[in-house]
Amino acid sequence: MPGDANHKHVDLVKWYADVLGHYTAEGFDVRFRHHPQAKAPVARPVRGETLQDDLAWADVVVTFNSNVAVDAVINGVPTITVDKKSVAWPVTTHQLDEIGTFSREHWLRELVSTQWAIEEMKSGEAWDNLKTKYA
Repeated sequence: MPGDANHKHVDLVKWYADVLGHYTAEGFDVRFRHHPQAKAPVARPVRGETLQDDLAWADVVVTFNSNVAVDAVINGVPTITVDKKSVAWPVTTHQLDEIGTFSREHWLRELVSTQWAIEEMKSGEAWDNLKTKYA
């Protein structure tokens, strides 16, 4: 989202336009799903009403650094992320001309090991687990 601290080093509106131009020239029917708190900087409406609708339709998801990449990878949609800080970076490609998929199993195991219920945090179980990995 333009203005997000994670994107201070890039002109996202220009990046969006560049991605749109690249994939339109390649013959893709490009759709843009903007951040719920931002105005759409590219005038291409999304295809479905929900993210799940769009992921079911998509041949590829391209994002600079968005949690949508996680949803796309979990749903088996080839995904391109450009920012190394993306949570999905390890299981995505990183250039606009690279479309592919990766084995997700190890990544998914690591991802779920960082998700904790409130009860697990209150009891100290989450902290005990994290201490063994990061202390």
